[in-house]
Amino acid sequence: MEHFDEKLSDYLEQDVVGNVYPSYVGPRPDTDVPTHMFRAYFLDAGEFEILGKRYAIQPLADEIGLIYQRLKDCDSDGGRFRNVMS
Repeated sequence: MEHFDEKLSDYLEQDVVGNVYPSYVGPRPDTDVPTHMFRAYFLDAGEFEILGKRYAIQPLADEIGLIYQRLKDCDSDGGRFRNVMS
């Protein structure tokens, strides 16, 4: 994801035919036409796509939510983490 611009020129050297989306957020399109996403986040699958490669983002988002909740609990418990193992 970090070197998107460098990878873009390699990606465009392929035959890119069909619908091209520079950026997209929403459900994964259901179409018979070839679709090329430069950068996309599929809300229904919790996946991020960049130049044809997909990455599962939902587990990361879930873990960030868990850390956020634990930090909120820590703040309300006087700045101490509860023992989450018991």
